[in-house]
Amino acid sequence: MLPAFCAGSQSILGNEASRPDALKLLDPLDLKDKIVTGDAMFWQKSSVAKIAGKGGGYVFPVKDNQENLRENIATAFNGPVYPTRLV
Repeated sequence: MLPAFCAGSQSILGNEASRPDALKLLDPLDLKDKIVTGDAMFWQKSSVAKIAGKGGGYVFPVKDNQENLRENIATAFNGPVYPTRLV
């Protein structure tokens, strides 16, 4: 069972029984300027596209079996690749 929990109201907004149905939980929610968190199994393009498309942000853990993704994230948090100003 997967619940959608709202920390602000301390309430469960809905439940779905399977992962494919999980995106249904996002349909009625106003995600503008909200942060969605979840388990690593929801780190899928369809999930993040839906969240971003509704104006929200997301935080999902990345497992060790996602080597390229982990490397890309690590690179994104390194210093700038290009100089910030031209000489």
